[in-house]
Amino acid sequence: MDYNMYGVAMVLVFYFFRGRKWYFLVAQIFVFIYINCFRVSSLEYGYTVFNYKVYIPQQVFAIFALPVIWMYNGNQGFHSKGIKYLFYIFYPVHMLVLFLISIFL
Repeated sequence: MDYNMYGVAMVLVFYFFRGRKWYFLVAQIFVFIYINCFRVSSLEYGYTVFNYKVYIPQQVFAIFALPVIWMYNGNQGFHSKGIKYLFYIFYPVHMLVLFLISIFL
């Protein structure tokens, strides 16, 4: 998913409203709703419920990330060189694995 300038808007909300909890929450929810309702609303999952087709925007599931983001207290968590390099390696390797799975399926 490419957010274009709307992703940048969300990052700016994180930056400009840091330390101001209520402004941060309101601004983040506003930008989130704007992005999902007006910018990426065509990306939907279709489900059949009682013989009716129900469409749910793909990005609506991103709302589940917000409580985790809101719980961040500003302190860096556990870190070590081993963990650092594990995460550096994990992302490209898991993308390669997903790519290979897509080729063979």
